[in-house]
Amino acid sequence: MTTVPPVLLLVTLFATPVGAATLRVPGDLPLQAALNASAAGDTVLVAPGTYPKAVTVDVDVLVQPDPALAGPTPVLAGVTGSAATFRGFSFDGSLEAGRGTVIEAGDDLVVDGCALANGVIGVSVSGSCTFSGSLDNFLTGLSVSPDATLTATVVITGCETGLYATAPKVPAGGGRSPHPSCPDAGIELVDSRITGGRTAVDTDGFVSVLLRRTVVEGTVDGLLFDDGCLLLEDTEISGTGTDTGTGVDLVASYAGIARSTVTGFGIGIRATDDARPVYTAGVLGGSLADGNVLGGNGVNLSLEQPEWIDADNNWWGTTDCEALGIEGMTPARIAANADRTLGILCTVPTETVTWGALKTRFGGAR
Repeated sequence: MTTVPPVLLLVTLFATPVGAATLRVPGDLPLQAALNASAAGDTVLVAPGTYPKAVTVDVDVLVQPDPALAGPTPVLAGVTGSAATFRGFSFDGSLEAGRGTVIEAGDDLVVDGCALANGVIGVSVSGSCTFSGSLDNFLTGLSVSPDATLTATVVITGCETGLYATAPKVPAGGGRSPHPSCPDAGIELVDSRITGGRTAVDTDGFVSVLLRRTVVEGTVDGLLFDDGCLLLEDTEISGTGTDTGTGVDLVASYAGIARSTVTGFGIGIRATDDARPVYTAGVLGGSLADGNVLGGNGVNLSLEQPEWIDADNNWWGTTDCEALGIEGMTPARIAANADRTLGILCTVPTETVTWGALKTRFGGAR
C-alpha cells in the first residue's frame, strides 16, 4: 500500500476547488435560513408562493425563482441587503405591516427584472444599486441618499414622486458664480418610463442625474432640480396641460439638455437663481446635432435671473424669434448676439433637420 506523505495530503486537500452550492426554498431551508447558510457564489432557488417576511442578506449570492417548478412568480415582502442579486421576483410592500420600504439597498445590490408594488418607498439606496423592473403605487418609487449611486432601467407608474434624491448644497463662494457643471452622474435612468403621479424627478442638493432615452408622461411636474445637475439626452417629457406644472425646473442648478422634448406644461423650462449667489447655468441644445423640441407649453422658457442661458438651435414651435413664448427678457434680448451678453440666442437653422425625440421636422429662415 502506498502511503501519502502528510504534507502532500494537506496540499491536495486545500488545492481541490469547492463547487458553489444550490439551496432550494422551502425544500432545503426557509428563505432567510437559506440566505444565512449561503456563501459567495451560491444560488438560492425559491419555489412559487408568498413569503410574507422581509429578508436580509450581505453575501454575493444569486436568488431567483426555481426554474424546475411550474407556477406563479414567487412574491416577496422585501429585502435589506448588499452584494446579492435578486432576479425575477414580485415584491408586495403590503405583506409585512409597518415595513414602509420594500428594498433597502446597501453596496452592490442588484435587483434584476423584478416587479415592486404597494408601499411608501419602492427602493431606498444608501450604497450602490443596479435596478431593472417596475415600481407601482408608491409615495416615492426610488429614493437615493447622499453619496449613493443608482443605475436603473425602470417603469414607474402611479408614484407620487418617481425619483427623489438629496445631497449637501453647493457651498457659496464670494460674489455670484454659475452652478458647477455636472460631474459623472451618480444616478442614471436609461431606457425608462415614468407615468402619472405628481413629480417624475425631485432633487435637493448637489445631485447629478442622467436621463437617457427615457419617457416622462402625465405628471403634473416633470424634473425639479434645486442646486443639482441634470443631464438629459434623447428624452421626452410631456405634462398634463399648458395651464399647470413645470417641465424642467432649474433652481440654482446646471443643465445639459440635448435631443429631447419638453411639452405640455404651464412652463416648459424655468431657470432661476432664487436670489442666491450661485445661479442656473448650462446648455439647452446649443448645436444642430443636439437641438431640442421646447414648444407647446404655456410659457416655453421662463428666465428668472439676470444671467443668460445658452439655448441656441432649439425648436420652440415657431420660426419667429419674437414669438417663442419666452418670459424674462424683451424680444431684443432674444435676438442672436455674438458675445451672448444679451441672453438667450435665438436662431433657426436654414436646412431641414430632425429635432428632439419627437422627430418634428421643419424648415425655416435664420
